[in-house]
Amino acid sequence: MKVLIKNRKFHIFFFECIGSFILIYGFCTSKLHDTPDIVVATAMFLAVCLTGEVTGGYINPIITIGTFVENRHNKLKLYLISQLVGAFIGGLFSWALLGTIEAPYQ
Repeated sequence: MKVLIKNRKFHIFFFECIGSFILIYGFCTSKLHDTPDIVVATAMFLAVCLTGEVTGGYINPIITIGTFVENRHNKLKLYLISQLVGAFIGGLFSWALLGTIEAPYQ
């Protein structure tokens, strides 16, 4: 993958935001389908495939914290902020599309 922007922090922020957005959007809209499990699994697969090469595909804050504890990276704040921003935007986008945000499993 050819790097167009030299700033590594921007890449981490952008790709983790996109990955979290895809995951949250997939989870929130999965109730529209007959098989919500497959929709959530596909969203996770797509998010990890898109972000894995650039950021490691952490996507989930729990995984980010776990890898930080194991000393695999030292950018905990950057990862967590970008994941929360992406999740917030994904939730807003789902809310705008559906008019409500409900868990698919009730």
